[in-house]
Amino acid sequence: MFILFLYAMTSNALQVSELRSGDLLLQPIDCNICKVIQKEENSPYAHVGIFVPDAEGNPIVLEAVNDGVHATKLADFMSRTSKTIKVKVIRSKTALLCGNEQQCQKNLLSTFNTQFKGLAYNDDFLWDAHDLQGRPKLYCSQLVYQLLNPFLTSKFSTKKMHYKVSRKKWVEYFHHQPPDGLPGLSPGDIDRNPGFKSLGFL
Repeated sequence: MFILFLYAMTSNALQVSELRSGDLLLQPIDCNICKVIQKEENSPYAHVGIFVPDAEGNPIVLEAVNDGVHATKLADFMSRTSKTIKVKVIRSKTALLCGNEQQCQKNLLSTFNTQFKGLAYNDDFLWDAHDLQGRPKLYCSQLVYQLLNPFLTSKFSTKKMHYKVSRKKWVEYFHHQPPDGLPGLSPGDIDRNPGFKSLGFL
């Protein structure tokens, strides 16, 4: 099975020029909490970002990471990827509700810059977390949900989050009992969304 998976990644290699605004990049990362997330969600992916070219046409990824919500150069995003598994690219099966590629690029960038850029990272994984100024804090899947859902026909939905696998490590991460049963969304859930299709791997 693992050999077949590696073959699929090789045979479905993508070029950056094939990507479109709104494509989602599912990323495996080698970090302690990333491994716990991947195991909990039965998925090789612990992070997700939104691809879009910037105003000059350079490839960037809109993401929520430890240092906040911002745009990252695609090359810098890729440099964090695990050495053993590639970044998976998925795309909505139906056209985004923002017009053609140029219009979607402008709409996604404008929405991101006016509503999300500069927000703090949500390391509590609580759907309604806010900073001391009352502004929302976001983790990666939250950003995808909030930024992309208005442009999707088949929208993302939250689920009741669980922290059953590696329970001790979750308690250590939160410094208390995990917030079981509260709404949330993981990169694995995004990968399994039936409204999206796999394009291949970067």
